[in-house]
Amino acid sequence: MWIPFLAADLGNFFGGGASGYLIRRGWPLGAARKALVVFGGLGVTLLIPTIFTVNLYVITLLFALATFSYASFSTIANVLPTDLYASEAVATVSGMSGTGAGLGPSLRSD
Repeated sequence: MWIPFLAADLGNFFGGGASGYLIRRGWPLGAARKALVVFGGLGVTLLIPTIFTVNLYVITLLFALATFSYASFSTIANVLPTDLYASEAVATVSGMSGTGAGLGPSLRSD
């Protein structure tokens, strides 16, 4: 079951590399980033067919493709503050988003 984790590692490199490649080819920054976000979102849907199979190899392949796609997306999501905010504000914005992510679940009332 190590294959999906290796695929996620490769997806991290792919996300950054593909985005940089598209930008070098003349794509606007926003369009290059959005293309990877869409790719990642669509790729994660490959988990859906796993409920229709019991073949371990097919399940492993689908999980690997989904984790590759998710890691590609998450790489781009992590650099979005650098694209959207002035360099002086990036650390503050990143810290605030991390704080919000941590506080959000704890503020939920059941």
